[in-house]
Amino acid sequence: MHRIAWLFVLALVVGLVPAMADEYYLWTFNSTDIVATGCLDISGTTAVAGCGQVSVNGGSPVAVVLATDGGTDPTGVTSLSGQFQYNDVVTPLGASLIPPYPTNVGILFQTPGNTGPSGEELNIWYQNGTCNVSNCPPTSVSGTDVPGYFGAAELNGNYTTNDWGELGTFTLTEVAACPEPGAVLLLIAMLSGVGGVLRKRLA
Repeated sequence: MHRIAWLFVLALVVGLVPAMADEYYLWTFNSTDIVATGCLDISGTTAVAGCGQVSVNGGSPVAVVLATDGGTDPTGVTSLSGQFQYNDVVTPLGASLIPPYPTNVGILFQTPGNTGPSGEELNIWYQNGTCNVSNCPPTSVSGTDVPGYFGAAELNGNYTTNDWGELGTFTLTEVAACPEPGAVLLLIAMLSGVGGVLRKRLA
């Protein structure tokens, strides 16, 4: 009888594992010229779905979705524009939320339904090394360490930011589920407001 009960419990737990596997995170990236927000569905250490909005150089927000084919190739794949490489690996519990460059190399968001070089692309990655004159982002100094999160954007095959990216701030906030795309910004704003209240109370 006890054996049957344990087998039942084991079967129940195994049956729940797939449903418990995915975790959901609101994400933000902000730099000098990029303001972007959205939500990610992460299974293990691979982002399997996501959406968001990107504003570059003060322009109107553009809807984007996660380019999900990167997770099928650990060496990374090239974006449709040919400008970026990515592999959809995200490590919310790691020392960095995205494995450091060049492994290999970050996550990519693009215009929904993109099949070619047209539309918006946003690449976000973590860099923890030195740059030289040819690849220094504008916010770093040649020959120095540049640890941090970087973002670069392009539109219709042309860079709209420095091609080696801009140093910015990348955050992940775990949530129960990804809201509808239109509600993502509202939820992020609400969480930011709560964070501000808590910081004031702790001050």
